[in-house]
Amino acid sequence: MTSLLVLAPAIISAIAGAQSKTPVQDNAYESGVPNAIQQVYVDTEEAEIGTKCYVDNSSVNAVQALGWDVHVDRRGFYYETTAERQKIVGVRTLSSQLQELREKLVVAENTTITVQTFTGNPDPFKMNNATLGYARSFNKNYALGGEQNTFAWLATAGPIDGFVNSIVDGIGGCEYYFSQFVSNNDFGVSYHNSEENPHANERNDDNAFSLFTDPITNTKKIDLIHMFASLDGCYDWTLVDALSGQLIPNLLPEMVHDLASWGGDLQTAANRIQAGINGGSLSLQTVQNWTFQNIMCGSYGCSEADMLADVDAVNIADSYLTGPGRSSDALADYYGSTYSNYSRFQKFISSVNNDQNVSWVGTPNERFELEIYNVLGLEKSGSTWVTSGEYTDSSISNIVKFSIAKKSGINPSQAVRMAVAEKFCNYVFSLC
Repeated sequence: MTSLLVLAPAIISAIAGAQSKTPVQDNAYESGVPNAIQQVYVDTEEAEIGTKCYVDNSSVNAVQALGWDVHVDRRGFYYETTAERQKIVGVRTLSSQLQELREKLVVAENTTITVQTFTGNPDPFKMNNATLGYARSFNKNYALGGEQNTFAWLATAGPIDGFVNSIVDGIGGCEYYFSQFVSNNDFGVSYHNSEENPHANERNDDNAFSLFTDPITNTKKIDLIHMFASLDGCYDWTLVDALSGQLIPNLLPEMVHDLASWGGDLQTAANRIQAGINGGSLSLQTVQNWTFQNIMCGSYGCSEADMLADVDAVNIADSYLTGPGRSSDALADYYGSTYSNYSRFQKFISSVNNDQNVSWVGTPNERFELEIYNVLGLEKSGSTWVTSGEYTDSSISNIVKFSIAKKSGINPSQAVRMAVAEKFCNYVFSLC
């Protein structure tokens, strides 16, 4: 095979000519689906088929452009609802910030496909792995060389393609763009062209970094690199078969998805809270009187920016990035069709329930609650939450999840784990 270093100039040239080409979707005007050129999203609600929906004169052209047939009667212009075309209740466009992020992801996607074209058969699954790996690698804690259990990230989210990274870094300001979302201290220098964070000279604090404005609320913040790490862990096609070289589904996805996202953060919070109690800076009674907002204060490894990142990652992996489609489209589709925290957390409950690791029974909220407590090593007997000192279960996923919760050696007490689980469930339910 020809050396990649020899092919690099040709690859870069091919990529440079491809970056302006945004993937076009055939169903660009269906409800909740973006138009690839204008990035327009149409929100609809269910209505009886044949319902007349009246529009003012200035909206006629826009409705017709979306594919709805417009009629007129004595009252004015209207369109009739069908099973495929429901009542339009709003039209939105992607924010410029989100559009910029999407454009940077397209660079990584096109780069990967171009590299694969020169070296073998293009594989959309490997394209997503390389794209998500590129984004997560800006924080060394989600790659190799960080203070966290970085081998676990390698095992669950897959390897990082350093060659693709080096090319993407040099195109369209990608390295400068993504590095703003990671601190100088956590910058993944081993995976990128710069020897230090490109924003290092702009900062007075080596632990400071920018947060991504939440596209759903437009007021809250998201840890963007954290989201890509969680999404990479939740994306099923991340492991490579050593014999065939082909991608295979995640092993025990019901465990990996939890621990790579919200479950891992809840376990971290329980460990740090227990450490505070052991050290005398917290009391159990204080923790039991908290809301989850107290836990998300930033002191317990479970900030609101982290949690929103986890929730969105789980939702995207569950419904928007389930096969060979592009990551850039999945993010645009998700944020374009999720227009409130209510919608976000309703989707989250559904996503968690779709991923549950045992046959929980009950309402969606009850099954969600069972899964949350399960991640923290708690099982239900009647109406009381109980646990043994060493968690035992017929499911290997449950046993491994609980052992990972104890990896720090602190082993949070049953009361602490119950408090974290209860506060998190109340937080989610209060938003939907």
